Amino acid sequence: PLLLCGSRFKIARPYQFLAKNIFIIFATYLFIPIIALHDDGDIGGIAYASILIAIHVLFIVIYFWRVKFLKLDKNNKQLAGRVLGLVFCVMLLGLVAGSLDEDLGMLAVELLGLCGVHSFILLLVTLEVNVEVEGEDDSDSIIVEEKIAHV
Repeated sequence: PLLLCGSRFKIARPYQFLAKNIFIIFATYLFIPIIALHDDGDIGGIAYASILIAIHVLFIVIYFWRVKFLKLDKNNKQLAGRVLGLVFCVMLLGLVAGSLDEDLGMLAVELLGLCGVHSFILLLVTLEVNVEVEGEDDSDSIIVEEKIAHV
């Protein structure tokens, strides 16, 4: 775990976090051909909006899939910080999504930034704070966590 400002932080299920990130990045770049089809007139407005809504609902499901919320925070202050971070990220996504470039090449670069925000959101919903582990130094706690993970 990472020790920062007197608190320990640990990603719950790191492989699941990685898999979710890969999926979110893939799904984010799926927007490019969808936008291109819409711009060419191959997809109507209602179908286009429906696809975008479906992908975003899928994002929300992916974010919260198998997350044990009761294990994430030990007090209301930590929970408030997490919620504030999520609100900030959603506002940032809304701001950036409203100003995406029409050039598909530039859009691909902008989507990279959106992937970063999505990854940060995933981190916010999977990061455990004040993880209690046995041992006094980080090497002992890593060994304990590895043993727990293998059980």
